[in-house]
Formats: sequence, C-alpha cells, structure tokens
Amino acid sequence: METITSRNPATGTPLTRLDQTPLEAIPGMVVRARAAQQAWALVRPKDRIKYFINAREHLLDNVDTLAELICQENGKPRFEAIVNDILPAMDLLSQYAKRAPKLLRDRPISMHLMKHRKSSLNFWPKGVIAILSPWNYPFSIPFGEITLGLLSGNAVIFKPSEVTPLIGLKIAEIFEQACLPKDLL
Repeated sequence: METITSRNPATGTPLTRLDQTPLEAIPGMVVRARAAQQAWALVRPKDRIKYFINAREHLLDNVDTLAELICQENGKPRFEAIVNDILPAMDLLSQYAKRAPKLLRDRPISMHLMKHRKSSLNFWPKGVIAILSPWNYPFSIPFGEITLGLLSGNAVIFKPSEVTPLIGLKIAEIFEQACLPKDLL
C-alpha cells in the first residue's frame, strides 16, 4: 500500500505517514455512500440541521487544537488559521443552519406571460458528489463544500490535498463527532 508523508512546511519535518486509499476501494465507497444518501435524502432540511449545529459546537470546543494542526501541516500563522480557515467555517455552519429550510424548500415560479400555467422550482439531492480540496485553504474550502453538499441531501466522497491530509482527516472527525450517519462522508 502506498503512503503519504505529511510534513511541516516550515521545517520539512515529517508529521506522520498515512496509507493512501487504494484505487480499487473507491467503487465500494461510492456504493456505501449511495446507500447512505438514499436515507439521508428523505430527512427534511430542518432535521438535518442538528448535525451541523453539533459540528459547529465541536469546532468551538476545539479551535486551539485545529488551529495548531493547520499551523503545523499548512504553515499558516495561528491568527491566519483561525481567521481565514476556522471562523469562516463556523460562520457558514451558523448561516446555513439558520437559512437552509427556506433556501431548500420548493418555490412557485411566476409565469408572467402564461398566467394560466403553474411552475415551481424544486430542489432534489444529486446523490453522491466528490470534493477534491486544495492545500492553501485546507479547512475552510472543503469544510464549506462538504457542509453544503450534505445539507442539500447528498453524500460526499472527500479527497483532501495530499499536502494536508491530516486536516482532511480532522474534517471527517468533526462530522463523525457531530453524529453524521455512517458513510455519508
């Protein structure tokens, strides 16, 4: 099995070695995610929100640990890790937890020229989506994309940057701590 070595970019010191997911394991991940997503799509957006509130609380409780991890693996100063990666993720969780039910509900569309017809805008989950994240904002960008994908009723296959794999694992851990159903992420 191939491995990835996570290094501190400031010193070049290895932080840890991680096993790569074998290519042949990916189809099985997609099958499990698709099965989990079918049940998840039936959960109303207002009921999905509790998982994201739990994730936000976990983030609040672990800001220092997460900031330190971003500093070590990405090389950002602590202040930048908090302000540019962690706080935007917490804000996104708060805003979408508050607004998701309204944003995701079906809406009528006004038919200006054909008043005798009715039309509506409906939101349906896509199924399983893939998110490939960058190294430069290794927490806020993928965390936001994962949040929006999950909140919309999708399952997510997440591939963190090979430069910042520990941060990717931390994102998965946060959602696991939030009691997100198994195999959705």
